[in-house]
Amino acid sequence: MAEILKPGGKLYLFDVTFTFNIQDHQKALEGMIKTMHSAAGDSMADETEVHIRDEFSTYDWIMEGLLEKTGFSIDSKETESGNLVEYVCSKL
Repeated sequence: MAEILKPGGKLYLFDVTFTFNIQDHQKALEGMIKTMHSAAGDSMADETEVHIRDEFSTYDWIMEGLLEKTGFSIDSKETESGNLVEYVCSKL
């Protein structure tokens, strides 16, 4: 992505990005599933389990390292619902 942007170009990224401590992963993931079940029922809780198992979401500290190492600076980071993260970045 950085190759197609001019210097100063913007990248917007919004995705599931884990913000909890690695040591707390079991409790945090169970909490995500429980929250989805309470908010949206069995189907959404099942979809959340599938996402956790199959989608390979990563931790915020890894995502931020990837962005920075590929030529972006992070202008802003907003977190919704604990693990939905929005990044606005600029190409260096």
